[in-house]
Amino acid sequence: MSKADFFYSPKEVIELKKIIRTGEPITQIAERIYEEYNTTSGALRAKLYSLAKNTTKIRTWKCVTKYKPRIKGNAPQSINMFEGFSFDITNVKRATLNSNKSITLYF
Repeated sequence: MSKADFFYSPKEVIELKKIIRTGEPITQIAERIYEEYNTTSGALRAKLYSLAKNTTKIRTWKCVTKYKPRIKGNAPQSINMFEGFSFDITNVKRATLNSNKSITLYF
């Protein structure tokens, strides 16, 4: 492979930007069209993310997405503690329940 094989032509970049402007999730786009560009879905996804940073007028996607969006931050989890247990966690950043049923607190 020559060095030129790793880059996209200006015509291909314009086509990719048009597809990005539809608002379809980038992961879906990459898995749908990576064979047309003779690359892997991961490499195309990285290229699409870099192009999306400088692409304007991206519509909102109103169709069904194939992937669930990632939840940022930790989702609250509950655990059953023994009777009579009380704990005030106002200054604790994180508390974990270990496999040996001990609790580790991070301040």
